[in-house]
Amino acid sequence: MCAWSVLAWVLIHGGVASSFAFPPLTRTEDSILNAVDAVFGDNMGYAVDVDGDTAIVSARFDWGPIGADLGSVYVFVRGMSGWTQQAKIYASDPTIGDDLGHAVALSGNTIAAAASFLDGPAGTNQGAVYIFVRSGTTWTEQAKLLANDAMANDTFGFSVDLDGDVLVVGAPTDDGSQNDQGSVYVFVRIGTVWTQQAKLIANDPANSDRLGSAVAIHGETLAAGAPLKNGLAGSDQGAAYVFVRNGTVWLQQAKIIPNDAAASDNFGKAVSVFGERIAVGAPGDNGTAGIDQGSVYVLRRNGTTWSQTDKLLSPDAASGDAFGTSVTMRDEGLLIGAPFADGPAGSNLGAGYLFVRRDVWSLGVKLLASDAAPEDRIGFSCGLDDTRAIVGVYGDILTDGASSAYLYEFGCLSDGGCIDGSACTCNRCVDFACQSTNVIFGNVDCAGIADVDDLICCLQGFADLSACVNADLGPDCIPDGIVDLDDLLGVLQAYAGDDLCGCMRP
Repeated sequence: MCAWSVLAWVLIHGGVASSFAFPPLTRTEDSILNAVDAVFGDNMGYAVDVDGDTAIVSARFDWGPIGADLGSVYVFVRGMSGWTQQAKIYASDPTIGDDLGHAVALSGNTIAAAASFLDGPAGTNQGAVYIFVRSGTTWTEQAKLLANDAMANDTFGFSVDLDGDVLVVGAPTDDGSQNDQGSVYVFVRIGTVWTQQAKLIANDPANSDRLGSAVAIHGETLAAGAPLKNGLAGSDQGAAYVFVRNGTVWLQQAKIIPNDAAASDNFGKAVSVFGERIAVGAPGDNGTAGIDQGSVYVLRRNGTTWSQTDKLLSPDAASGDAFGTSVTMRDEGLLIGAPFADGPAGSNLGAGYLFVRRDVWSLGVKLLASDAAPEDRIGFSCGLDDTRAIVGVYGDILTDGASSAYLYEFGCLSDGGCIDGSACTCNRCVDFACQSTNVIFGNVDCAGIADVDDLICCLQGFADLSACVNADLGPDCIPDGIVDLDDLLGVLQAYAGDDLCGCMRP
């Protein structure tokens, strides 16, 4: 069928796009990060992060020189030959069962690695966070951080996040006026010295809220999840709290509850903040796809008020996926983990979903592993920077339980990552003045050729932008936030071999 015949068929069958039900576009990893000394039970991939050409992967049950479950953190760097292991990091004073790497964060040449079950002067499982810094290719321990008011079973370090010289640490089983109400600690670095700046608790603490189960910081804004918070919707509906800094003082700015909160949603299991937006995972949320399909809420700040703008669901959601177990937001990109998603290879393979925002949030690509196997639980953890994503696994049996992490490279994640008015299409910055030499115009499904699959993708996007966000070519080839007849004409022209926008490349 020629291109114009396809168009005529579409026009005759108005609304046909809504009848398609295609799965999201998918891709497998560019690199698999495995430790050279991985062994069964290390649980490598439990926590991950990436920043530029450095990625970190924790192995919280790694045995060390003195015994079991000390934990460790592996550092990988990208060079001319790809990603290679640069270092393996242990605490300077490891003890059995410390669980170093239960949570990790990376910012430039600084790593924060938590040992949330470390025993200390305050008692069992008081927890600690270790700071490591890089000089050249060598990583050294800069500090071991403890809470000023540490107590047994606080699990200080259950979650961490790092933004330059500011570190936030969650202690979800810290007691206050209520048992296990949870708290969040803020540390700042001046020179090489880290000091505790604040301890934050919710304005309405209650038993077993577990505030600090997840934490995130960007600039002067801090978000913390309390996924077991009870509320009007029922037990464990969850909540997220926002704190802001003025000088050296942190104050609670908002308590966030979703518009459609329900019991056992576990809203706040994962949080991420970037600029004026916050993303909050609710992996226990039920929906039309079934129990615990999961969801992620996005909120935006206007002044001091936070309002819900989006509720994101997996486009191929199924019962038990736990979509929203992990979330990471960066600029206009949002990476979401669904570690219990099933696939052709079996149950609980897991997956990552990368959403991008152009006026609205739409799925860009579903991230899978080339060697996925049952119970891998890919997406249990995740990390994102401007050009790449990393997802960790909970139990990769293909490496005898040693697990691993998967890294995906992108030229861009959103239009914000492009300059001179070019648009992020198929994860490349497309300059519609034809300065880009590696983009095939009309290749909206990112397969490398303009063919019938692009037409199908665009037909779906014609009714739903999120189904084919790259099809937004817009009038005169300038994206306008919708997929409509202008975009369909452009793809049809490309399919027919014509270059409607003057940017066709071989």
